Amino acid sequence: MQARLATILVAVAAMAQQYPSQQYPSQSQYPQQGIPPDEDTGDSPDHSVARISYMQGNVSVRRGDSGDLVAGIVNAPLVVSDRVVTAEGSRAEVQFDSANMVRLAPATEIRFGDLQYHRYQIQIAIGTAGVSRSAGF
Repeated sequence: MQARLATILVAVAAMAQQYPSQQYPSQSQYPQQGIPPDEDTGDSPDHSVARISYMQGNVSVRRGDSGDLVAGIVNAPLVVSDRVVTAEGSRAEVQFDSANMVRLAPATEIRFGDLQYHRYQIQIAIGTAGVSRSAGF
């Protein structure tokens, strides 16, 4: 057993001498796969997300990236090009930050055109929406 272990150790030592350790190249030499360098990935600090802070009744979200219609969930993130839809007799409130929000009346659909820090673009497709904005912002 000890002879076999000694043989393995000698073999490993010989391989280490045959293939000396090399300095790995810096990561800047390897660009990320699949992401063009000029494309905006949406994770920069000036991008923001909104959230449904209140729901009453049937509220749905149509995802901008896939077009899937899913049930609205309180505190789920909403991003640019997502749509929030309230059914007849339903209401929702979408919060952008601690001071800015939009309230959706029944039978309303809104789309988020832009969500940046202190800059929110909301497009109303149908229905009624009220915007609340703090004076300090």
